[in-house]
Amino acid sequence: MHEESTQAVVAPALSTAQDEMETFAKVDGLTDEILRLKRQHLGPEYYNNHQITYKETIDIIRKHYSLEKLAEFLNSRDDNGDLKYPLISLQFPDDLICDSTIVAQILQSTLNKWNKEFHDTHHDIEIPGEIDFTVEKSQTMSRDIESVEKTIESTSCGGDCGSKCKNRNKYYQDVWILADTSYSPCCIDEVAAEHVKADIVVHFGDACLTPVEKISSCYVLGRPYIDLSRLIQKFEETYSDKESKIVLMADASYSYVLPEMYETLKDQYLNLAISTIDFSKAGQNSKIIDGYQYKNNGSKPIHTANRIIYGISSSDIEEYMDTVDFEDENYIDSAKYDGLTQNYSLFHIGRPHDARVLLLTTKFGELKIIDPQNIELVHDQFPTLMKRYRNMQVTRSATTIGILINTLSLANTKVLLNQIIKDIIAAGKKHYMFVVGKPNVAKIANFECVDAWCIIGCGQSGIVIDMYGDYYKPIITPYELKLALMPMVTWTGKWVTDFDAYLNKSSSDEIDREEENTKNSGDSDDDFAPEFDPVTGKLKMNQPLRQLRHLELELELEISNKNIATEDISTESSLVKKFSNSLSVGKTISTSAYSLQNREWTGLGSDFAELDSTEGALVEEGRTGIARDYIDV
Repeated sequence: MHEESTQAVVAPALSTAQDEMETFAKVDGLTDEILRLKRQHLGPEYYNNHQITYKETIDIIRKHYSLEKLAEFLNSRDDNGDLKYPLISLQFPDDLICDSTIVAQILQSTLNKWNKEFHDTHHDIEIPGEIDFTVEKSQTMSRDIESVEKTIESTSCGGDCGSKCKNRNKYYQDVWILADTSYSPCCIDEVAAEHVKADIVVHFGDACLTPVEKISSCYVLGRPYIDLSRLIQKFEETYSDKESKIVLMADASYSYVLPEMYETLKDQYLNLAISTIDFSKAGQNSKIIDGYQYKNNGSKPIHTANRIIYGISSSDIEEYMDTVDFEDENYIDSAKYDGLTQNYSLFHIGRPHDARVLLLTTKFGELKIIDPQNIELVHDQFPTLMKRYRNMQVTRSATTIGILINTLSLANTKVLLNQIIKDIIAAGKKHYMFVVGKPNVAKIANFECVDAWCIIGCGQSGIVIDMYGDYYKPIITPYELKLALMPMVTWTGKWVTDFDAYLNKSSSDEIDREEENTKNSGDSDDDFAPEFDPVTGKLKMNQPLRQLRHLELELELEISNKNIATEDISTESSLVKKFSNSLSVGKTISTSAYSLQNREWTGLGSDFAELDSTEGALVEEGRTGIARDYIDV
C-alpha cells in the first residue's frame, strides 16, 4: 500500500515563485559612472572629465540652470522690504532629479548669504536680553527642550544682531525639493507644493507653460548640451532639396539652439522658417528665467501648437487666409493656420510625448524627429488619427462616460469639468468623475461599468495615447467627446487639446441648442430611438438618463405586439416591475446595475438570483503575510 502523503495540498499561487535564499532588491548609491550617464545634458566638459572636482561640478550646474539669475528673482522683495517667496519648492523631472540636491544647496547658500547681508544692513539692533520660555510643569524634560528649540528657531533670523526677530520670514528663506510629481512632469505640481505650503514653484526642464491659478511659478528651461555642428550636418543630409518648405522646432529645453541654427541655414534654404516658444502662454503669475529672445526680421508671426512661427512669406499667408471659411461650424482659432503649415515639413529636436507628436502630425505635412543625444532620426511608430476616430465612435454609443482628471492645477480646469458634465447630461448619458493620480492600465481597469473615458490633462504629456491597445476602454479628449455627443456624426480630422477651443465650441453649441429647443417643444418619436453602432454592428440605446416612463411604454408595447397568452402577460409585467425597481435610481436607469446583470461572472453570489444553484465551500484559513512573502499557516 502506498503511504498517504501528509503534505497539505495548497492551491497554486498567482505570483512568481520566490527562492527562500533570495534577498529583496536594494538600491545602490549613485556612482560617478552612473552620474555621468544621467548628466549627459551637462555636456562633454562634465561626462568626459573623469577627474572633475566637486567645485567644478557646482560651477557647471550653476551655469547650466542660470542659478544666479534664479536666486536674484527668488530673493525679490515687496515695497515693505518683505520677501515675496519665503518658502520655495523645486520641481524636477525624473531625468534631472540627479541635479536636485546640488541645485538646492547652491540656492539655499546663496539666499542665506544675501538675506544675512540684508538683515545686517536693515535690521534695528536691540540690546540682547534673556529669552523667557514658558513651559508647563506637567511637560517632561524632553518636551521642554523641544519647545525651547522651536521657540529659538521661530525667534532667530540668522543675523549677527543677537536680538529677537519676531518676523523670521523677512530674513530667511527655505528651499524644498518636491518628490515625484502628482501628474504630468511638464506641468507645475500645485498639489505637491500645497503640502509644504510653498509660496512659489520653480520648474526645471522641459515645460508646457500651461498657466496655473493658485500659486506663483517660475520656469528654468536650462541649456542642455547638443552638438550644433552635427545637428546642422544631419539637417542638410535630411533635406537635400534647397527649395523644401521646412519649419524648425524643438522641445522647450532645446529651443535656445534654434536661432543660431536658423541664422546658419536660412541663406541656403529659402523656405526655411523658425518656431519660438510662446512665453505668454505661461500666464501673468509665471516667470521665465533666462529665456532666449529671437529678433524677428519683420515676417508675420503665426501662432500654432504653443509656438510662434517666423519666416513664412506674407504673400503665402495672405493667399491662404483668403481660403479660410471663418463661418464654418468646425472652425477653431487654434487650427486657423493648419492648412498652411500642412505644406511644410517639421524638423523637431527632441522626442515629444505621444500626445504632442499626434498634435504635430495633424499640423504639418511631414515630421522629422531628432534624438538630441545621438543626433539621429527617430523611427518609432507615431500615433495616428485612425484609432481616434474609432474611439470617438465607441464613445458615441457609450452609456456611461468616466471623466478622468489628470491635473488639478491648470487654469480653467473647473470650468472645463463643469462644461463637460453639462454636455454629457444634455446628451442623456451618465458620468462618473475620477481622480486617480497618474493613470495606468491597472487603475482604469477597476471601473468596468465605464464604457469610455474622457481625460482632462495637459495637452503636451497629460493625455493618454493608447497606441498598443493596453487599455480596456477608449480614452478620448474633451474635444473628441464634444464631437461624439453631437446629434450628427462629425469628424473634423483635427487633434485639439486646447481647453479654450472646447469651451468656445460648447458656448456656440448651447446657443444652437436653445434655438432648436424653442422650435421643437415636447418629446418626439425619435428622442430615444436606438442608434446604430458601427463598431459592433448592432443597435444600441445610449441614453440611460431617459425617464422610466419611456422604458415602461416600450415594454408594454412589446407585450401587446407579441399577442402572448394571459399567463405570460403576468410574467412580462413582473419583469417590467423588477426591471424598474432593480435598475432605477432616482427615476433613471442604473447603468451599473444593468452592467452587473449582463455580466457572465457576478462574484460570490448575486442579488438577482433567488436561489443559489450550488452550495458554497467552507471557509478555511489559508496563507498569511504580505504579497511578496506569503507564509503557510
